[in-house]
Amino acid sequence: MRLTNILIFILMLFYSCNKKTDYHDVKLIGHAGMGISIQNSFYHDNSMESIDLALSMNGCDGVEVDVQISLDTNIWLYHDPYLQSETNISGSISLKYDHELNHARYKSIHHEKVIQLKELDYEDLKDRMVFLDIKNYGNINFDMIINALNKVDFIYSPDIDIKIIINKSGEIDSFINSGFHVICEIEDFNDYHNVLSEFPEIDGFIIKNKNINPQQVDEIKQFGKEIYLFEVRAPKSIRNALTKYSTAIITDDLRASILEKY
Repeated sequence: MRLTNILIFILMLFYSCNKKTDYHDVKLIGHAGMGISIQNSFYHDNSMESIDLALSMNGCDGVEVDVQISLDTNIWLYHDPYLQSETNISGSISLKYDHELNHARYKSIHHEKVIQLKELDYEDLKDRMVFLDIKNYGNINFDMIINALNKVDFIYSPDIDIKIIINKSGEIDSFINSGFHVICEIEDFNDYHNVLSEFPEIDGFIIKNKNINPQQVDEIKQFGKEIYLFEVRAPKSIRNALTKYSTAIITDDLRASILEKY
């Protein structure tokens, strides 16, 4: 009996020494699906395939996607300012009609289709976080973007946690007044003071992981605001980001991030 108790104690000691730190409260968000510029993402960023794969993974709390508005005032998912950089057609989203964009396919191994936001499946998004990063390369009126978002059936669904990402030069108040949850992108930690003083109702901030430390993350959280970290890719940066205990990490390597968290 004594030997058995000693063995149990040794096993418990071994387990406690090797147990990972608890990052349960840090959510993991797939950057444009499975990530941007990461070899093992399989599918092109912002594609339906990449988003579906991310949402199918146990441990994924949601996705971030890049959105732009077409001449038909519909919301399309695409990151770059010019279509020719990543697809088989040229020009820009803001200067194309939907019937033209319907032919756009990525120059990737799977030739995934460029899609509209409304094509995403509500059931897949249910109980998840969805970040819409506004890419306004065409300097389109923000009211037009808000009206375009309002045409998407699930945009105000209580079952989906929709958040708008916009930089500090954008019309933050327009989105707040329209009932959206707004996350402001800042380049430096000190920027948050200025934004918060001007827009006290803002939900939170997003910043590059390398530009903020754990104490600064905690300060923003103490103000009751959310804080999200991005440009998180390699295992070392994933571990570094997790130790800051932000609201969530918007990661470019979802698989590695899930492994590190759990």
